Amino acid sequence: TCPIRINAAGAAYTAIDGRKFIADQYFNAGSAYTINRPIEGTDDDALYQSERWHSANLVYNVPVVNGNYNVILHFAEIYFNNPGQRRFNVDIEGQRVL
Repeated sequence: TCPIRINAAGAAYTAIDGRKFIADQYFNAGSAYTINRPIEGTDDDALYQSERWHSANLVYNVPVVNGNYNVILHFAEIYFNNPGQRRFNVDIEGQRVL
């Protein structure tokens, strides 16, 4: 199967290495937040300058066929300034993975 890469709260984007990310979709709620400043540690700033957030439960329901998948999440803190201010969990298919 082809990878599904989503630029959370952002537009479609092609990374420097050619990986294609689709515009944000498949989410159930939340607000978008974006910044326009360089992100340390990457040459693909546009992937890390936006986020989707929700104070309760933000869910992405990505339509895929049954099977095993390798899920990779990329993060950059673009809102808070101090350690421990952002706390969240990641569940996949009802199982806590992060």
